Amino acid sequence: MANYKLYKILSKERADSNTILFNLDDYVCYRTTSISKDEMYIYCADPSPFNTYRVGEYLQIDLDATCSKLYIHTFCDADVVRRAPSSMVPNVSTLTNVSREQRLAMGRMLDELVDQSEGRNEYTASMEIDPNTNVVKYSISSKRRN
Repeated sequence: MANYKLYKILSKERADSNTILFNLDDYVCYRTTSISKDEMYIYCADPSPFNTYRVGEYLQIDLDATCSKLYIHTFCDADVVRRAPSSMVPNVSTLTNVSREQRLAMGRMLDELVDQSEGRNEYTASMEIDPNTNVVKYSISSKRRN
C-alpha cells in the first residue's frame, strides 16, 4: 500500500531536455547514503502528466517509493508522483474572495493618499483573508521618497 504525502509545488524548472525538477514545500524521503539526505525537490520525466503540473498545485508523493531511490532518481510512474485530488488540497481563501467594491475601495484610498502627499511618499497596499473567519484585513504602508 502507498504512503502518500502532500506537497505544494513552489517552482518548476527544466533539469535537462527529458527531466523536470519540482521544488517543493517540504522534504522528500530518499534512500540514505553517505553523501545524500532528504531534499525539498523531486525529479520527474518530462512527458504527461508531469509536464502539466503547475507552480502552486499540490502533488501526492509515495514516500515508500521515494525512500528506495536516490535523490537524483527521475520518477516516471504517475502512481508515485501524482496531482493531488481537490479533496486533499488545503482550502485557502484568495483575493478572488474579495469583492470588486473592496478592491476598488483600496485603490481609491491609495489614490487619495498619493494626492495628499503630492507624490512625496511611496505606498504599498495588501489584503489578507483569514481562512478560518473570512475576515478581510487591509494594510497600507508608506515610505518617503528620497
